[in-house]
Amino acid sequence: MNSMIKKIFLPSVSLLFKRLGIALVLLTITRLLFWWMNWAYFTEVSPLDFILGLRFDASVIAYTCSVFIVLSLLPFGFEKYKTYRIIQTVFFFLPVGICVFMNLADIEYFKFIFRRTTFDVIRFFSSPESDGWRLMWQFTRDFWYVGVLFVLLMFFAYWWYKRISLAYVFQLENWKVKSVWLLIVSGLLILAGRGGLQLTPISLVDAGFGTNPKKIPLVLNTPFSVMITAFQQNHKPVFYFSSRAASEQYFSLAYDVKPAQVNFKGRNVVVLILESFGREYIGYYNKKGGYTPFLDSLLQHSYVFPNSFANGKQSIDAVPAIISGLPAMMQDPFTYSVYSGNRIPSLALYFKNQGYVTQFFHGGNNGTMGFEAFCEFAGVDEYYGKDEYSDVERDYDGNWGIFDEPYLKYCAKMLSKNDKPFLSLIFSLSSHHPYTIPKQYQGRFPKGTYEIHESIGYADYALREFFTEAKKKPWFNNTLFVITADHTAQSQVPFYQNGMGIYAAPIAFYDPQQKLKGVDSTVVQHIDLFPTLIAMTGGSVHGKFFGRNAFDKGVQHDVINYNYGLYYYYNTKDSLQVIFDGDKVWGVYDYPKDSAMKVNKEDQLKPWLKSNTPVFKAKIQAYYQNMEENTLDFEMK
Repeated sequence: MNSMIKKIFLPSVSLLFKRLGIALVLLTITRLLFWWMNWAYFTEVSPLDFILGLRFDASVIAYTCSVFIVLSLLPFGFEKYKTYRIIQTVFFFLPVGICVFMNLADIEYFKFIFRRTTFDVIRFFSSPESDGWRLMWQFTRDFWYVGVLFVLLMFFAYWWYKRISLAYVFQLENWKVKSVWLLIVSGLLILAGRGGLQLTPISLVDAGFGTNPKKIPLVLNTPFSVMITAFQQNHKPVFYFSSRAASEQYFSLAYDVKPAQVNFKGRNVVVLILESFGREYIGYYNKKGGYTPFLDSLLQHSYVFPNSFANGKQSIDAVPAIISGLPAMMQDPFTYSVYSGNRIPSLALYFKNQGYVTQFFHGGNNGTMGFEAFCEFAGVDEYYGKDEYSDVERDYDGNWGIFDEPYLKYCAKMLSKNDKPFLSLIFSLSSHHPYTIPKQYQGRFPKGTYEIHESIGYADYALREFFTEAKKKPWFNNTLFVITADHTAQSQVPFYQNGMGIYAAPIAFYDPQQKLKGVDSTVVQHIDLFPTLIAMTGGSVHGKFFGRNAFDKGVQHDVINYNYGLYYYYNTKDSLQVIFDGDKVWGVYDYPKDSAMKVNKEDQLKPWLKSNTPVFKAKIQAYYQNMEENTLDFEMK
């Protein structure tokens, strides 16, 4: 009996599974480290979350170690050659090392985007036009411990690998039996790679089965996230209904923008996009100390929408949302997607039609984040980046671009050169990692609990200096200022860590003439700025808009965001947040009362879901259908 078992369960097969066990342990360790270093975000974690993660780890191992597995089971006795064993070792440690490093790197990067890294991030770091390669050293220096952990883990893995290997004594095995094992393991590879026997291979959204959708990043691993999104570059229209039924019965992009009651026709418009200024950092929104004393005072004299949201978690999502009203409803940012060549409406095109000059200011390297290319495509007349700035050597922060204080003063100066009304978008950058502050200001602003807090204080000071300069200019009193942020960043307050909270960015309007001042509880988002600014400047337009005029009380101002294959739909009328994967509902939560998404009301709200699910299905269909058919447009009435 023992001899029969030995004939069937070959030593080389046993050795293979032991080695693969090393990879599985490494991925589990990195998941534990990921959880430990981000424990404030992942509350109420259970062992089941880590067990569910094994499914995705096995999938990654099946894909990345497939060559090593085949080399281990070829029935030709090549293992007796040292060169062959070295090749085997290389094909084990190279993919496993990459997977371990990706997981470790996301321990810190998760704090910025609240999800695992996807392929668009890899594309950014590998693009010659981006800041990726130059910033890689900065990230490596700031998060040096990631490199130390990587070396320790790989040293441990190599020690374990050698110990297992030394216990293995090569012997020529029955090639027929080994061939059968090759077929069996190949089948297991396919099964593990696709994540089971279900009809379709597992994807990002499958990480939410059996756990709270908020814990999807914990269940997933980074290499799986990158691989899946690398092969999901093509998007097809989603049809739940006929086009006519969708638009007539549930939701239509067609929308008439009418002049707002407070008319700013002919006024200049300056849109201030503040890097990473989540509402959490701004004392005005939280009735307690924040890091923005100047902005707090400015908002006291502004028209503020306290229930305001970004439409993405990255800067590259914010610019299309603000300029063209395009929500981030794909895994890829719009500028990297297959639809990036589409004809798109934009604020720039509208204001140019009104006789304005349109400008975009960002003190970063020209080409970063695709801002310059998108602005040109969207019809922006003038782009001002680091290349156009004259005192780079003096004011360069050594990482992203020009420090906020001198750059915002430069913007105020450049706006004075306009000889006709202008629409100018100004994007700050100092409150971006690595949060560099000029030497003369170090220690001046509160340190807070995260590195970003001090840089938020500096950026707020730079904003104060901008307004100090702007007030001296003849154009100041004739200008409407829009204050927002591109996205949120690290969070320590539970309310801002969950559901809609991770998108909570400011949106407010400041009028130096004080014709517009107050607080409006209407829920607004970045994509609403497109129709809202048209309405505020007296425009009358018919077109297709994803957003709605913030001052139009006759429409429902709902919010929809997309993350990890899930749509987060906030029905503002009933204060309910729905999580939807495009096919079925994952949960219904009372927002903002239950921002942590602890109580799923899906079973209690079956009738409500039956009548409302078609609405958010129609919104998803409208997005993809119009992207695919390239039919977004608007016309003057």
